[in-house]
Amino acid sequence: MNNWPPVKGELISVKKPNDETIFVGKVSKKLLNGKAMLILLMNNNEYIDDELNKIKSLGYDHKGLLVLHPHYTWNYVDCKFDNKDIVHHINNVAKGYNYFKKMHLQ
Repeated sequence: MNNWPPVKGELISVKKPNDETIFVGKVSKKLLNGKAMLILLMNNNEYIDDELNKIKSLGYDHKGLLVLHPHYTWNYVDCKFDNKDIVHHINNVAKGYNYFKKMHLQ
């Protein structure tokens, strides 16, 4: 179990309760006085988190953003990401998993 909150700028993987989708993204900023964190997704830039509609102070287009809460399962991605090929590979693996799940597990 990781200490809350995750470090800003770090890359993490996230799994929401009751959802098998694995999200990968960078920790962006604190929300709701530190009770949540905004994650910029790398593997799903079309995802829209309904939680963002509850936060009126955000002026963002909500696509590709995830609200992370302390009860979600999350982990730091333990790798150096100076190499763009590695980032591309992670995006492909996550997209492939989500596609496989949609086509074969539902």
